[in-house]
Amino acid sequence: MNKCKFRYYVWILLTVINSGCGQTGGNPETQDLEIAGKYFRIPSQYVMPELPDSLAPSNKQMDKDEGVILEIPLNALGLKATLGDVSTFDTHVHVFISQPSSYENKFRLNPTALNAWTGTGLYRDRIVDRDQGGLFRVYPKAGYPKLWSYFKNSPVEDSKSAPMWIADCSVPPFTNESQDMSNITCKTRVLLTDVEAEISFSGKYVDLSDEIAEQVREKITRWSRR
Repeated sequence: MNKCKFRYYVWILLTVINSGCGQTGGNPETQDLEIAGKYFRIPSQYVMPELPDSLAPSNKQMDKDEGVILEIPLNALGLKATLGDVSTFDTHVHVFISQPSSYENKFRLNPTALNAWTGTGLYRDRIVDRDQGGLFRVYPKAGYPKLWSYFKNSPVEDSKSAPMWIADCSVPPFTNESQDMSNITCKTRVLLTDVEAEISFSGKYVDLSDEIAEQVREKITRWSRR
């Protein structure tokens, strides 16, 4: 075989090898995703194709172009699920990362929480209760006792202070709140520089909402590819 033919065959072999590597390139354990014009490298095991309607983010379109939906185990956030938990909702949090919402109020609250705090809109007739954990539940009278916003301070006694909002929570229709709050869905929100994250979690973990929010914030910051 002359040198020209040998070089030609070597070139063909290298081309095939390089082509194969190009097709399988990248880390299958992570996904590079664009969210609100920013890039993130997120573990594939957390990325969900879709989210149940009951966990859909407030005032958000569930279009993949609008953001990404994640399902993260509590233990990946450094938290432990309570004994006896068996459902995914009890052992995970669901996170919708999207472009930040432009809420036009000084507290940067979502409309539901703002109405609850100020006693406007659906919450014009409101009921304020302090639960056994010491947190304040603000219900719209029309939604009592299935729908409320959680605060650390009272919108009645501390109305001149800044609201310390925790989450918006609800009980499914035709069911009563369970004693361990496991059938409650709560949603809180984390604001970052370029994106926001709405986090859905079981009501039994409402006392851990600050820790959940902070751990999610740290993960998103770590995943950013800026």
